[in-house]
Amino acid sequence: YFELNKLDLAAADYKKARQIKPDYATANDNLGALFGLRRRYDSALVYFNNALAINPRYPNSYKNRALVYLELNRMEESAADFNNYLDLITNDPDIMNMVGVCYRNLARYKEAVAIISQAITIKPDPRFYLNRAYCYRGLKDFASARRDVVVARQGGLQIDAELAKSLE
Repeated sequence: YFELNKLDLAAADYKKARQIKPDYATANDNLGALFGLRRRYDSALVYFNNALAINPRYPNSYKNRALVYLELNRMEESAADFNNYLDLITNDPDIMNMVGVCYRNLARYKEAVAIISQAITIKPDPRFYLNRAYCYRGLKDFASARRDVVVARQGGLQIDAELAKSLE
C-alpha cells in the first residue's frame, strides 16, 4: 500500500502489525516514514525512535530519522544519524554525500570535502561534484570549486547563478 501511495491503508496495516508484535522495528520505521512523507515530523520521530529502541542496529531508521532532521534543519542530529547508518551500511555514496550536505550547512567544509570526495570515488555523480564545489567555495579554494562546477555542468546540472558569479 505504501508503494501504491495508499497511505491510509498502509498506516492501518502497520498499526495492526504493531498490535500483533509491538517490538517489530520495521513496522515502527514504516510508520515513521509514512508520517515523514505527510510532513508530520514529530510523529515520524516518535516511530523512528521506537524502532531504534527496539533494534539499535536498524539502519533504515537512522537514515529516515536523519532525513526528518534534515527537513527540520537539525544538521548536527542529521549528520550523526547518517553516520550511524554508515557504520552499519558502509560505502553508501548517496548517504556520504548527505553527510557532506549536513557538514556544508554547518560550515564544516573540510569534513564535507573529505566525505564527498570519498563518495565520488565510489560513484562520480555530478550532484556530488556540485555539492563539493560549494564546500570548496566555503574554504575559498576557488580553483577546485571551478573544476567541480565544470564536472557538474558536464554531467547535465544547472549551476546556480550566484555560485557561478562567486567563482568568476
